[in-house]
Amino acid sequence: MTCCPVSLPGRVRAAFTLIELLVAVAIIAGLIALLLPAVQAAREAARRTQCVNNLKQIGLALHNYHAIHDTLPPGRVRSRVEGLGLVYSGFAMILPQLDQGPLYNGINFHLNADRGIGLRENLTARATRLSVFLCPSDTSSDADRPDQAPTNYVQNTGERHSVIDNSGPLYENSRVRMADVLDGSSQLAVVSEVARSSLIRANDVIELGSIQILSYEQSCAPNGPPRAAARGNRWIYGAPNHTMYSHHRPPNDPRPDCRGGVPFGDRTNAEWDRLSLDSAARSLHPGGVNTLFLDGSVRFVSNGVNPLIWRALGTRAGGEVVSSDW
Repeated sequence: MTCCPVSLPGRVRAAFTLIELLVAVAIIAGLIALLLPAVQAAREAARRTQCVNNLKQIGLALHNYHAIHDTLPPGRVRSRVEGLGLVYSGFAMILPQLDQGPLYNGINFHLNADRGIGLRENLTARATRLSVFLCPSDTSSDADRPDQAPTNYVQNTGERHSVIDNSGPLYENSRVRMADVLDGSSQLAVVSEVARSSLIRANDVIELGSIQILSYEQSCAPNGPPRAAARGNRWIYGAPNHTMYSHHRPPNDPRPDCRGGVPFGDRTNAEWDRLSLDSAARSLHPGGVNTLFLDGSVRFVSNGVNPLIWRALGTRAGGEVVSSDW
């Protein structure tokens, strides 16, 4: 009689060896290392697109303002009465065109916009953060200024350092009409970007994401003391660094921004025009800044743009010839 075959138990598969586990971890880490830059690039592309959309909204608001008033808004409104700064930015002027009519109507324009933290004047407006003025690529903390709503966008005053009587579209008490733009609306920058700085670090400058102590170079302010470069701290306040920049230097210029030396009220001082504004367009986007042009287009301008071309793009009637492929 043949006996039934006896079934032997199957061989038990051992667990992963340490080497196999390390190989698997290394493969996963390698895949993450390959995918992470792509994910970060995709996120930055989305943030930059939102930034472009913000600038297009501002551009549309500027055109609607011009349609109503037959002029672009002033870069800032400044009273010439001693003791009354009233330096409201052009951004405050276009609030109704940005669907912010109630906020605009709540501002008492007879009060001074240059008010510090803790004061109650126009507090609601000063503390209202508007997404249209904020670039999502700039995640700077605003904990040091709870009642100061910041901005990532600044108005072009022109290619000189002055905030008054400059060559651009938006300077102090300006009334620039479309007919005044002889260089063409597609060749005139109106609004660009600013990388926000901190009020706590009032004497620091953010340079491409890092903190650099504000040091005045000989070419910047040879005869005056340093002034804080509080960039983008208040959208309501029409002032150098806060909401105004010049085309004297190219985007993200490695030299520090600076303002000042000469008291703002002393317009007779020969140094005023040279020292009142030396602030470049800046952003945290890799390689350059988004810039709104008067024709409503938004273009990304490289840090390596020819400085002469950048200056030409800052003037409304300079007569410069700028090729379309700059």
